[in-house]
Amino acid sequence: MWRFQYGQLNTGAVIMEVLGSLLGQGLYGRLSTSRSNHMLVASWLVFGVVVSTGYRGSLIASLTLPRQPPRPETVEELVTAVER
Repeated sequence: MWRFQYGQLNTGAVIMEVLGSLLGQGLYGRLSTSRSNHMLVASWLVFGVVVSTGYRGSLIASLTLPRQPPRPETVEELVTAVER
């Protein structure tokens, strides 16, 4: 069940191990039980959260800043726009 012929890993086993390590539950523990794997996954998750939060913040900031002055809608706004 865990390995196919020729020693290749079963996809379901890998998925279950990854989910188990992410949830802090050693579901099967047959692929690896070391703490270093848990630390590696946790550090990648923290890195992903930091990068995605920074990207999202800069994207929102760049989309909310007006790049061009607002278009004049009334005659008064047109007069003030032309005076500039």
